[in-house]
Amino acid sequence: MSNNLFDVDNPLEQDANKTTRGVVVGLGVVAYLIVLLFTAAHSWNLILSAVSDSAVWVAAIGVIALELNAIALPLAIHYWTRTPGHRWAAIVFYAIDIFLLYANSLLDARLISNGTIPPWGNFYLVNFAQVSPLFTLAVWAILFSLDPASRAKEQIQRLVTHAQMEALKKTADYLSSDAFGRQVQKHGDQIGEYVVGKAFSDDIFSRSNTKNYNADDFDLDDNDEIIVTGNGRSKIKSGRDQSFQ
Repeated sequence: MSNNLFDVDNPLEQDANKTTRGVVVGLGVVAYLIVLLFTAAHSWNLILSAVSDSAVWVAAIGVIALELNAIALPLAIHYWTRTPGHRWAAIVFYAIDIFLLYANSLLDARLISNGTIPPWGNFYLVNFAQVSPLFTLAVWAILFSLDPASRAKEQIQRLVTHAQMEALKKTADYLSSDAFGRQVQKHGDQIGEYVVGKAFSDDIFSRSNTKNYNADDFDLDDNDEIIVTGNGRSKIKSGRDQSFQ
């Protein structure tokens, strides 16, 4: 490639590089999966040796989960984790998972060949080997709890709850304050009169939605007639409108 900023790589070279990169990645994935099959065989033999025949296939799920960690965690590191804490937690769990696969494979091979078990091997066999798939539960429980999206939702919920509590507190403080009492004393009579008047006027007009009045009841011409509807408006046939209480 030229050092000139305006030079462009040959499209044929770009296609060749993409093809080579694709082959390398594909071979790497295949090699990775083959190694996982190798470790799965040893983990299967080591962990399931202490399980009864009736529960072998149920316990095998744990072995598979332990192997799947070695696939899911690298993907999580590259495509899911964003914050430093989340990413480093995934890296640490990935390293521990690789160690578990290594330990299971090494100890199973030593037990099969009657070889020498390293000093830490007996401790691992007694305390961790048979329950190593439980590591998967801890891994994903912690990673999900550290997920920035989950933490953001929790933070938003805390802010909403805090705002609601502050609003209730301020409302309660105002209702118990002297200022609210003065407002009630000042406007209480007006509110009461309005409510009572509204209730009685609605009751009166609801008894008869439409009622005819003659001109003798009002200062009108003899030929005029008023029609009062339930909303308190009067309509005069001669074209004039008149409101009355």
